[in-house]
Amino acid sequence: MSNTTVFDPVTGLPLELIGVLRDITERKRAEAALRDSEERYRSTVRVMHEGLVLQDTDGAIQLCNRAAEDIFGLSEDQMMGRRSQDPRWRSIHEDGSPFPGEDHPAMFTLRTGIPQSNVVMGIHKPDDTLTWILINSQPLFASGQAKPYAAVTTFADITERKMAEEALQRALAQEKELGEMKSRFVSMASHEFRTPLAAILSTTEILMFYRDRIDPGQFNGRLDRIRQQVLYMKGIMEDVLQLARIQDGRVEYHPTQSDLDALCRQIIDEFITQPHHSGRIRYISTDSPLYFAYDDRLMRQIINNLVGNALKYSIADKVVHVHLVRTDTYVILSVRDEGIGIPPDDLKHLFEPFHRASNVGSISGTGLGLNIVKRAVEMHDGMIIPESQVGVGSTFTVKFPLTR
Repeated sequence: MSNTTVFDPVTGLPLELIGVLRDITERKRAEAALRDSEERYRSTVRVMHEGLVLQDTDGAIQLCNRAAEDIFGLSEDQMMGRRSQDPRWRSIHEDGSPFPGEDHPAMFTLRTGIPQSNVVMGIHKPDDTLTWILINSQPLFASGQAKPYAAVTTFADITERKMAEEALQRALAQEKELGEMKSRFVSMASHEFRTPLAAILSTTEILMFYRDRIDPGQFNGRLDRIRQQVLYMKGIMEDVLQLARIQDGRVEYHPTQSDLDALCRQIIDEFITQPHHSGRIRYISTDSPLYFAYDDRLMRQIINNLVGNALKYSIADKVVHVHLVRTDTYVILSVRDEGIGIPPDDLKHLFEPFHRASNVGSISGTGLGLNIVKRAVEMHDGMIIPESQVGVGSTFTVKFPLTR
């Protein structure tokens, strides 16, 4: 409504009042509808499960919803005005490499006007927890403008999904590893059992059919051959059972203060009393006695396997060197041979069950010894370090910490 007063031109007194009325009901309704629409929009944005931010041409956040605050672990005040390029976001790609702010989907959309869909990004919250998000960005254009004046970015928290995917991948990898292990076991068992079983069968048949023609010395010699083959197969089965016990966590660790130097000498004496190993081991210890807290049974497996392998994979006239050293922080056992060595491609699989190097040829073995050694070393909180060169030899260094 607007009013106009008409005055007498002579007296100057008001003569009449002219009023103009305009019906603005529709405008008021439109304004109310607009307010309602804006409120519904804001309410919808506020309660959205997905995070939403509105960013201007510089990438600065002008609007954010509650879900965005929760996903990023920031308040609205902390979010407003922050740019995608801000290094405080600490965002990463799926492979763990940094995700530069300039490469953020919203920034790409603001530069090019092209929407971005299903971009995966990792965000470190202020408490350093990692949240994985799936991002989509859409440009907003003013009428007649070719370049967007803003970008709307939505993102969903996919952390649980990522964790589930990673768990599934681990399960599939474990299943694949188990399948490969079973195949290697079958291959090993069929190969390692065939020779001793054939020897036992042939020797038994000779004893059965020619017992009357064999003198007692030859008879006992053939019985001893059967015994050796049975002991060999028994050793294989003991390795398999020991691996199963370790994997199931059924191997107990009972350390006691004992003389490791004396144990090494005892085991080496057992080797060199065998005619084919006589004179082939040189042993040096910096301390005698060398007292150290270790599990006697597990330590025997470590030393037996390392020295046995060094002898097995060396030429008969080559010497195996065993050194035992005590430092301020470690007890270090090293076993060095001048044998066939380990190819580089096999080194990365060296401690896998049933794995054998590609150059072992006809040398017998189960591929379990080093796996058992590594697990026994780890039960002592130690580490084992292999070094090898084909045709030159191998050195296995085991370090046991003195303080645990």
